[in-house]
Amino acid sequence: MERSLFWRWVRVYIVGGSIVGSGLLLYKYSRPTDEELISKFSPEVRREYEANKKLREEEQRELIKIVQESANSKDPIWKTGPLQSPFERGNLGSYSNNTVLERAKRQQLEKREQEEIDKVRQNIEALKEQQRQEKETKKANKSWWKFW
Repeated sequence: MERSLFWRWVRVYIVGGSIVGSGLLLYKYSRPTDEELISKFSPEVRREYEANKKLREEEQRELIKIVQESANSKDPIWKTGPLQSPFERGNLGSYSNNTVLERAKRQQLEKREQEEIDKVRQNIEALKEQQRQEKETKKANKSWWKFW
């Protein structure tokens, strides 16, 4: 005896829903979190990831600015005008607009250089203070009757 068409479709939806549901559950519970992935990196890859994290964040902020400017303009989406995507490729296959990345790297480099300069200045100040204290102790220890 054949079942009605209605029960066949009910069965199709139940089987399809169970396949999709089991796929979603598998994905949810088998996929590692970002922290777990980062903790499993090798030390040098983790160090590189942390070093480039700020660059990626800066690039993302710049891209969001570009998207907001594009959204506020009256032109169609494909006519961005003076705005260029940081991901567009030039003639030679290299990125034509790396200003965001270059600017962020330059800022990082300037920050490191400034920190090094500050350390050197602190060392110089400490040496000057040490020399001044040594002169004061020599003056205090010098006897009035010695000529040398």
